[in-house]
Amino acid sequence: MPNAEHLTTFFEVVQVLLLAVLAVRLALTGLWRSYPVFFCYIILRIPDALAPLIISVRTILFFHIWLWKEPIFWLFHILLVAELCRLVLAGHPGIYSLGKWAMSAAVAVALTTSILTLMPQIKPHTPQISQRLQYYLAAERGVDFGLAIFLLLMLAFVSRFPFRIGRNVLIHAGLYTLYFFAETLGVFLHTLFGFDRLEALNLWMTIMACACLVAWLLLLNRQGETTKAAFPTLT
Repeated sequence: MPNAEHLTTFFEVVQVLLLAVLAVRLALTGLWRSYPVFFCYIILRIPDALAPLIISVRTILFFHIWLWKEPIFWLFHILLVAELCRLVLAGHPGIYSLGKWAMSAAVAVALTTSILTLMPQIKPHTPQISQRLQYYLAAERGVDFGLAIFLLLMLAFVSRFPFRIGRNVLIHAGLYTLYFFAETLGVFLHTLFGFDRLEALNLWMTIMACACLVAWLLLLNRQGETTKAAFPTLT
C-alpha cells in the first residue's frame, strides 16, 4: 500500500495537469475575461504546484522560493475574494462598495491580531530564519482567517435575499469557498500540530484542490454565463 508521501506526489502530479487543463479551457472558452484574477491565479499555481516535484521541500532553495512566493499568493487571495464579491454583487453597486470596505477591515484586523499574538513568542535568541518563518505563518493565518470571516459573512448576507446571478458565478462562488476553506483549515491544523502532521495535511489539501479543479473543469461553461440561477436562501 502506498504511503502518504507517495500518494501526495501522485496527487501533486494530477494537480499540475488539472491546473494546466483548466487554464487552457478558460482561455479557449473565453471565460478568462469574466474571471481574470482567477485565470491569472490558475496560471501562477502551475509552477507553484510543480516546484515540490522538482525541488526537495527540505532544501534551503525551496525555503527561499517559498518566502518569495507566499506574499504574492496572499495578494492573490485578497484579489480573488474581491473578484468573487464583485461577481456575486454585480447588480448591487452600493452593497459591493460596502463589501470591499468590510473585506479590507476583516483582513486588517485578523492580520494585526495574528502578528500581535505572535510577538510575545519571539525571543531575542530566536534564530533570524525562525523568526521570519513564524512571521510569515502568522501573516498567512491573518490573511486567510480574515478572508474566511468575510466570505462567511458575505454568503450569509446574500443568502438572506433572493439574488439571481449567473450559473457560472454561483458554481464558482461555491467551489472557491470550498477550495479556500480547505486551504484555511490546513493552515489552522498546521498551527495546531506543527510539522508533525505535515505530510497528512499536504495530502489532504492536494486532494481537495484536485477535487475542486475537476469540478471547475466539468461545471464552468459558456452557457453558464447567460443562464441565471437563484442564490440559495436561508429561511
